[in-house]
Amino acid sequence: MAGYTEELLLQDGKATTYITEAGFDDDGSMTFTATLLSGDVCRA
Repeated sequence: MAGYTEELLLQDGKATTYITEAGFDDDGSMTFTATLLSGDVCRA
């Protein structure tokens, strides 16, 4: 699952976030690393 890219859209149809990596924590919960169009990187 790691390494795929997905584009997320707002209701107005503008792309806001690109998920660049997805994986799992040691406890089995999913993690995402997202790179925003502004250049900010956040993890969830």
